[in-house]
Amino acid sequence: MATLPLFTDAAALAARVPDGATVVLATSGVFLEPDVILEALEQRFLATGHPRDLTVVHPLGIGDQEGSALRRLAHPRMVRKVVGGHWSWSPAVRRLAHGNRIEAYSLPAGVIRALLGAIAAGGQGLVTKIGLGTLPDPRHGGGRINAAARDVLTEVVRVDGSEWLRYRPFRVDVAIIRATSADRCGTLSSSHAPWDPGIRGAALAARGTGGQVLAQVAHVEDARAGQVSPAAGVRADAIVEVPETPGARVADAAARTPRPVPRRRFGPAFGF
Repeated sequence: MATLPLFTDAAALAARVPDGATVVLATSGVFLEPDVILEALEQRFLATGHPRDLTVVHPLGIGDQEGSALRRLAHPRMVRKVVGGHWSWSPAVRRLAHGNRIEAYSLPAGVIRALLGAIAAGGQGLVTKIGLGTLPDPRHGGGRINAAARDVLTEVVRVDGSEWLRYRPFRVDVAIIRATSADRCGTLSSSHAPWDPGIRGAALAARGTGGQVLAQVAHVEDARAGQVSPAAGVRADAIVEVPETPGARVADAAARTPRPVPRRRFGPAFGF
């Protein structure tokens, strides 16, 4: 019989994230941002020094260039490593990367999402032509974008006489996601979300590697299991309910949509 999820507050969810964990965030800009959970994580770290040495993986750009999203995690020793598909919307994290205070990597957003799907399926990583001859290729940096980055995330393999790039799998200890609702058995629904920025892949990758899914939802349904349309297709281990005023989140997101970032040395994807 499946274990029922824990319905609790954000501080309790933050307490479930251990030191050294690999955390996947499935957010785009400020849309579907699990802001209450991320704020609780920051508050816990500032109060106790934990969790520390986190690895953060995010396929898409996250934040509003000010105080949201990854800014909550941009503290020395809280994060050790960031693997991102887009860096422009998190200037505080970029500053840590520029100063070599974290290991910084950039991989294609679509590749990270596909890799999470491969991890969820128990595969040996993702083999694709995407990235050959460019930054993700180990002969051209292997995705490393600062001097502190040392890990090898990719390798060139030959299949039927042709070169391919293999993106190596990793364990997902925690997926932190935001959904519309959950039933009492923890089944999540994203029925009111405009799109899926990787919620399903992040959650299933955590499930597939023995990790946990922490979710922020607008409301909890009293319906029995199976009566909530599982748009996200996953169950959460712990859930915090954060009611929203209809339309308020859309207006708030529109007001906080990141401004264009001027092109710099490494281009807008990195913003250094």
